[in-house]
Amino acid sequence: MTGASRSLRHKRLVKVSANELQAQLNKAFLGLGLSTAAAADSSDMICWLELHGFDVIPLLPQSLKLLATEHNGDQSDTSPLSYLHWQPEEKTLVCDARGCSTLPYSNLWLEYARSLSAQHGAITVGVRQAPDAFLAVGYLAKFVSAGINVCGYAQRPNESTVMVFKFDASDAVTEAWSVARPPSESTLQLVLSPVGEGSFEKVFEEFDVQIAAAIYHKTSEYLMKSHNEHLSSGIEISRELWEALKHHGVATLVEADEQSRSGAGPSD
Repeated sequence: MTGASRSLRHKRLVKVSANELQAQLNKAFLGLGLSTAAAADSSDMICWLELHGFDVIPLLPQSLKLLATEHNGDQSDTSPLSYLHWQPEEKTLVCDARGCSTLPYSNLWLEYARSLSAQHGAITVGVRQAPDAFLAVGYLAKFVSAGINVCGYAQRPNESTVMVFKFDASDAVTEAWSVARPPSESTLQLVLSPVGEGSFEKVFEEFDVQIAAAIYHKTSEYLMKSHNEHLSSGIEISRELWEALKHHGVATLVEADEQSRSGAGPSD
């Protein structure tokens, strides 16, 4: 890379710490109408994925666009439960995002799925018509400490490969593979099972994914190394996207009224 190229790259990118990214994401999501819990969880799962080397920063502009469109529309009467359909006979939970971002509700959907798995054993979760469902994978790391194994696949937008992954609660191991697979209606497919139930290999066979033909394999050691390196060196993000996050976050700043100003300190 020439000096001019490096200079141009420097102008287009900023490097921020994980804490800075998390805080700015949280402000932006609050400004776009997410609840306090949804904004915090969305920020956490995006940072988890980015720190562990899954390169999800390029997916954020699409999510911001979807959230801005939904925020300006009238969805105040839409319950997150209306997107869910539990099929007890098949032990399958279907989540239909209807083309919207999953960030406002993915934490609720996944926690509901976890409670179903605790009650019924191994269950399948299918998330459909969800352009940014890939980001929800970052939330699944929380299930390990709860004794729930998770495996499945997630599709990034407009790609002919899927990321196959497993969170092994029994050994605290996380692994991911990239496998060629045609796009399907389900952008995120999961199997949740309490420790001691089910087999990762059997599930992968059911998903019809060929792990042996994986384009890459990210081991647990690789993911931890990536995490430590990003914590140490920071995370690169385009200046344009960073400014967009700050713009959306401005909505969380409330201008002080006369009463609050007068109460902020001693008055004459």
